[in-house]
Amino acid sequence: MRSRSRISAVALSLLVPLGVAAPAIAESSDAGTSEPALTKILLLKDNDLYVVRSDGTGLRRLTRTANIDNAEWSPDGSRIAVSATIAGNSDIYVMPASGVGSWVRRTFGVNRDIGPTWSPDGKTLAFASRDAFEPIANIFTVDAFGTKRPRRVTTATYDPTGQHDCTGRYFFDPQWHPGRQILAFSDSCDSGSGPHANTLDTIVYDIATARRGYLTDAAKVSWSPDGRHLVGEYAPDADAGAPGGITRFRWAFGTSGQIVNHVVPQDSFWKNEYWTPEYSPDGRFVAYGRERWFSSGPSYGVWISKTEGGAARKILGGAYSLLDWR
Repeated sequence: MRSRSRISAVALSLLVPLGVAAPAIAESSDAGTSEPALTKILLLKDNDLYVVRSDGTGLRRLTRTANIDNAEWSPDGSRIAVSATIAGNSDIYVMPASGVGSWVRRTFGVNRDIGPTWSPDGKTLAFASRDAFEPIANIFTVDAFGTKRPRRVTTATYDPTGQHDCTGRYFFDPQWHPGRQILAFSDSCDSGSGPHANTLDTIVYDIATARRGYLTDAAKVSWSPDGRHLVGEYAPDADAGAPGGITRFRWAFGTSGQIVNHVVPQDSFWKNEYWTPEYSPDGRFVAYGRERWFSSGPSYGVWISKTEGGAARKILGGAYSLLDWR
């Protein structure tokens, strides 16, 4: 299980078991024999939103609020759901995709509400809510445009003594399946006793039946367009402080997911760190952020690889997090 020590770092080929090494990734000016279709990627930098074409051109700043921590386009692309801190409290809002126009607030209260994701029909939002009084965070849903109160989906538990459970349990970064009532979200367990103590994993959760599947040592996942795979940050050696790679998984209820392949393998020399992968709309590519350390300091950028791995192409410089690709 992935240690929470790397939480800030905070998917059809032959299946390979967890831990199988993959060849080192090559760096190239070409991402393979073909390029992704010219589409749009939603980015976050310094708590504001940006949009860029998938070839790295046309970078445009959408907001100048410096208070956003996550966002996602609606299925029809007309709106963006954001979590933003306004007047000292983090809540969920819906804004025009153009970045121009009024925001509609969808959550209220003292809890910290973050990480919205849209249902496939565009009518509902799921998000994580960090309790203001207890060390827990749960997943909730709320109507995207209605007036009903949010509904709790999960029940995180904890044990203050740490003798029987985590001393804190946090479900966060939900991602809605592209065609079903299923959520995938990160599961962080603070120190304590039990098999999940001090870990960071992913849960795949059926909203209607509460069935679960798991991705061990994975977080910050993104669904493939057909919903068959997930790609996420994967750090099995995080206990030792090692940075993670980007890995593609096949998921199933009632069991831990299987690795399909390493899109970007872990860097055994600890010089590269990768984060927030997103599938391309056609499912053939994965975009992600990368930090590389040099003697002169770090270098940041947005990179694209084919889902099966191989050569990677840098499309944009800067410390951006990827939020969505459409």
